[in-house]
Amino acid sequence: MVEPRWYPLAREGLRQLAHSDNQLAFKFSGGVHLRVAVEEWQPFTQVSRDQSGATVVTGPSVKLLHALADSLNFTYTLVQGDGLFGAPQPDGTWNGIIGMTLRGEADLLLGPLGMTQERMTAIAFTEPLFLQSYRILQARPSPTPDPLGLLAPFTSGVWGWVAGAMFAVTTVSLALGHCVGRVGRPHLADHVLASIAIITGKALPWEPRALSLQVIMGVWMLGAIIITQSYGGSLTSLLAVQKAPARYDSLRQVLNDPNVTLILESSTAFTGFYLSATEGIYKELADSMTTRGVYVNSEDLWKSVPSLQDGRHVIIVEETTGLKFMSDSVSLVGKCELYMSSEHFFPTVIAMGGPKDSPLLPLMNSRSVRKYNISIRFGTFMSPISLVVTSEDFLITIQMLREYAVYETWVTQELQNISQCLTPLQDATLHPYSVKHLMLQRNQINHNAERIMWHSIEFKSQEIQQRPDSGTLTTKSLS
Repeated sequence: MVEPRWYPLAREGLRQLAHSDNQLAFKFSGGVHLRVAVEEWQPFTQVSRDQSGATVVTGPSVKLLHALADSLNFTYTLVQGDGLFGAPQPDGTWNGIIGMTLRGEADLLLGPLGMTQERMTAIAFTEPLFLQSYRILQARPSPTPDPLGLLAPFTSGVWGWVAGAMFAVTTVSLALGHCVGRVGRPHLADHVLASIAIITGKALPWEPRALSLQVIMGVWMLGAIIITQSYGGSLTSLLAVQKAPARYDSLRQVLNDPNVTLILESSTAFTGFYLSATEGIYKELADSMTTRGVYVNSEDLWKSVPSLQDGRHVIIVEETTGLKFMSDSVSLVGKCELYMSSEHFFPTVIAMGGPKDSPLLPLMNSRSVRKYNISIRFGTFMSPISLVVTSEDFLITIQMLREYAVYETWVTQELQNISQCLTPLQDATLHPYSVKHLMLQRNQINHNAERIMWHSIEFKSQEIQQRPDSGTLTTKSLS
């Protein structure tokens, strides 16, 4: 492959920078034109067509390219490939824009591309620009009514314990009613209604005159207080917090559902990683993609978003791309219809790329960007800083763009309406009461009763000590 004619000029620039403290000491004298390979990766690089049908590329990566071109004094032409970023093929070649670079069809990969060990054997990368991780993009869940919601405050074990206690109270009181003769109630219905009235807080339908009946009813009343107080508090909590649990909040949940269709972009750093896995969850993902997966290229990924609304499709996507899709969805329909899982996985460093022997990438790493004076202002959560760019000289490298969050701010500016989707789901976990919880509730009630009693005695003692009366009055007050 013939070496581009500007390679010697770039190498000379590297030698000059190595012996100079002035980072603006070198720039091309002119006439250097680069072929820059580009594929859409929202929000970093967005490809569209204008009215004349010409390709228009926008986004943070293009802003960075403009700054570098102005600093190093080169021109460029953006060229698109086959819609893929690049992965090795069975015959040893690479597809996508990485393949274009290896065939000498591109001088620079705008990307940005995920950095992997496999890709680093084929191409070179600039300084890292951003850190990405993958999440599960899906239809946003909504609260649904639960017809059995009134049973939710207690576990099945507690409901069984309540039913057994009612049966025991009814049986014992019925037996005592027969034993005490005329002061008792011999009919089953009387005792069933009495046990129901106590637990529902109603007045007893009849008066238990026998001491044994009073004791058994009193014990049941104490148990009913614990049950009703616990039930009422738990039910109030359940009604106050509407639950809208995410259907798939982790990769494991997706893999465990054989009926969901997985959508993934083809020939990415992530696909290259899990397709080479021999065990573990990523091997399971590779197997699932062969049976229920759909691969799309970068431009068609956004077109897959409407299919999420049936609840049977998910997109495994980079976090920032998912946020971009959520923002654009709000712009189209006026509300947030998408949700991303809380689990992050496969963190990936992304950067620009080029041929392994290219002297341009070291120049871009060390070269300062001229004519960009950037002042940083702090703002809201999703717009942590805003930029004011003037025409004054200001030294800033790719590394500084990352460390001062300039590139990150450019990315954030692409997420105009994401704030509407940042409200977390009301998926607080409210566990129903178990028998153990009821016993703890009983102990708390007894403890509170003891504290009230002792506070009352202490208060009365302090009140008596303040009186100028004799001890006879003290005995009278405490009796």
